[in-house]
Amino acid sequence: MPDRNPADDDAVGISTATSRESPWLRPHDRPPSTDAEIRAWVVGKVAAALAIPESAVDTGASLISLGLDSVTLFSMTGELAERLDRELPASLLFEVASIDDLLAALAAPGTGSP
Repeated sequence: MPDRNPADDDAVGISTATSRESPWLRPHDRPPSTDAEIRAWVVGKVAAALAIPESAVDTGASLISLGLDSVTLFSMTGELAERLDRELPASLLFEVASIDDLLAALAAPGTGSP
């Protein structure tokens, strides 16, 4: 077997990109980068936590009124911070009025570090 030449990696479909840039990651493994992706992720988490269809999640309602408890909200905040690769206040999901307001808060300067 001939020696492997790293310069040939891209030619045979082997990615040398970092894990964050890898085209081989499934979409749910990559950090969400748009409001729509963040909304879809949060709606999916809320639906899973409440065992309801995603279509039943009201993005204009408060997360508490939807039935999420404090443990779930803290856990979701930590997962969201990890997915976005940025620090977020632990109380963020308590402070926003809804999923819609969460997106605005994430876009606002000073909501965690980019």
